Amino acid sequence: MTSKPMRKPPPGPRRRRRVLPAGTPDFECALRLLKLKRMRDYLFLEEQLVSNEWTMYDSMLTEKLLEFDRLIISQGFPSGAMRVAYFDELVDDRHAIVTTSSSDDEDDDDEGDNYYYVGICSCVDKDCLYPGCAVLMSPFLDYDLLYPAASCTSDVLSRSHSKVGHIVFIVGDASDTRGVVKNRRAVETFADIVGLDEQIREVKEVAELPLTHPYLFEDIGFEPLKGAVLLYGEPGTGKTLLAKAIANSISAKFLPVVCAELIKKELGEGPKILRKLFIVAEQLSPSVVFIDKVDAISTKRYASVSRTAQHKIYWILLELLTQLDFDSRSGVVKVILATSRIDRIDPALLQPGRIDRKINLPLPNKSARRQIFLIHTSKMTLENDVNLEEILIAQDGFSGADIKAICKEASLLALRDRRNKVRHADFKEAKEKVMSKKEGRYPEGIYM
Repeated sequence: MTSKPMRKPPPGPRRRRRVLPAGTPDFECALRLLKLKRMRDYLFLEEQLVSNEWTMYDSMLTEKLLEFDRLIISQGFPSGAMRVAYFDELVDDRHAIVTTSSSDDEDDDDEGDNYYYVGICSCVDKDCLYPGCAVLMSPFLDYDLLYPAASCTSDVLSRSHSKVGHIVFIVGDASDTRGVVKNRRAVETFADIVGLDEQIREVKEVAELPLTHPYLFEDIGFEPLKGAVLLYGEPGTGKTLLAKAIANSISAKFLPVVCAELIKKELGEGPKILRKLFIVAEQLSPSVVFIDKVDAISTKRYASVSRTAQHKIYWILLELLTQLDFDSRSGVVKVILATSRIDRIDPALLQPGRIDRKINLPLPNKSARRQIFLIHTSKMTLENDVNLEEILIAQDGFSGADIKAICKEASLLALRDRRNKVRHADFKEAKEKVMSKKEGRYPEGIYM
């Protein structure tokens, strides 16, 4: 028997292979591709040209520096030819403007300061340069001798001489503003101030509105006030806090001045420091210059003080009056003065134009004291027996600084007993210490 051939099962559905069709670029696509390739070639050539230019520039600069060194060596300058100048401003990373007194220039008959466009050696830290600092200069050479084809036509150097030198060392001088003023950014806000709504409004009208909304004064046809602001009141009422808050509100640098440092300097150095301070404030503008305890440098003339101290205060006061007159024309530097003895200030400083606002900061009332207590105790861990109302009773003479001192002292008492919570008894003991300090029953430094 012949076996029948087995029938193959019907094939399943065949999967079609996806093959991309052979595409040929059309005429427009080919032109676009050719254009991109040509642009790539041009960019490559331009990169090579720029690289060659930089290499040539570096070699020429190195050759010039070597030529300058050879010229200095060939002149044979003695070591005594080094001179001191005063830094004025930075032009770029390699050059600066310095000033020298006309008395220092033997070949100069002009009066006043002389300005020089000088280089800066690589060994000099440019971050340490500040306006007015003393720098040691290399010997000045004739500019035409070094660069015969060059000419100086800058407006800044309208009074400069055809000489060039280099800053080789930062000397510094006794009239250094860094010990008198500290540049910092204020972080305090108006929300940290309690019970001074009217005073905040008055300060804003003078210091904030002219910078943030100048069109308001243009619409009404009134020139904004540009004079200084005087804050006066009892110690601890928030004068410094208000000055920091206004600096933060206008995004300005806060420059607090230590008046004691101005008086401690030698005779004549205080006015020089004050002058440099306002130069720095102008460069950091917008800025707020805060002079606390201004009565120390502006006491009434012919007051009962020693002759030497009177001379120092007199010249510092004259410089302050001059700077306030100049600042009233600029408007980019806000000056805030603070004192607790307004009766001791010279009347010349209090006249309108120099001080446009005199704002009194009173002691806080009971409602304000309660809010100040809540602000200082918001981050403290308190026991349930703490009663702030009892602490606030009959304390009309307490300032915001006194309340802060009570909270600090209460925290220290809890830490002294190795507790992590502050009790009501701690506040009572702290209040007694602060009251005794104010009444003079305990020596200074009884509480922190």
